[in-house]
Amino acid sequence: MGNRGKSVRATSFAELKEQKEHATQTHEAAPTLEPEPTQTETPSLEPTQTETPVPVVQSQCNTIDGIKMKVVYLDWISGEPLGFYIKMPGGVPGFPGDSGNWEYSVDIGEQTSTGCTVDPAFKDRLYCNINLASKYSLAVAPLNLTVNTCETPVYVANAYLPGIEDVVGGGSKSDGPHCSSGLDAIACSSAGGAYIPETIDPLTLSTIPAHCGCP
Repeated sequence: MGNRGKSVRATSFAELKEQKEHATQTHEAAPTLEPEPTQTETPSLEPTQTETPVPVVQSQCNTIDGIKMKVVYLDWISGEPLGFYIKMPGGVPGFPGDSGNWEYSVDIGEQTSTGCTVDPAFKDRLYCNINLASKYSLAVAPLNLTVNTCETPVYVANAYLPGIEDVVGGGSKSDGPHCSSGLDAIACSSAGGAYIPETIDPLTLSTIPAHCGCP
């Protein structure tokens, strides 16, 4: 029995020694956990982008605002539209080749022009035609010039309309001078008309061109 007790004690010491060595090896094999380096953000060297201001495109309404206009009426032949032009110093905006879609129209009384255009030879004149009833002959009626995209008229004045000329067979009904709005003072008087010099409309302060007032 004494031998058995020593054998058991020897075995226990061997096991303890083996366990101790195993534990030491396990401890030595464990990796060392080092703290990860702290990452700091490097400031960007790129220049700060600033918003480029968008250019303000001047509208058609502002472009034409402030132009001193003058309306000139052509001879009004019976059965034909009345022709006239609006003179704009410096040229009619939108012609020729300006950017944007410019569309002009003129209202006289209750009627609207059938078309307005610019003759390349007279870039400061907007030529228009309008069909008017005979009641407008030698009458005064409101005139409004409008441009597309503008909510309100760009020019307002009173239209001092000429008289209708009755032309039969390509000539005048009388042998003497035929009265028309475009006659000068002497010819107008000879044709029985009353020459009206250039005046200023007191309501709109627009210029009323000199013309012959025919009976």
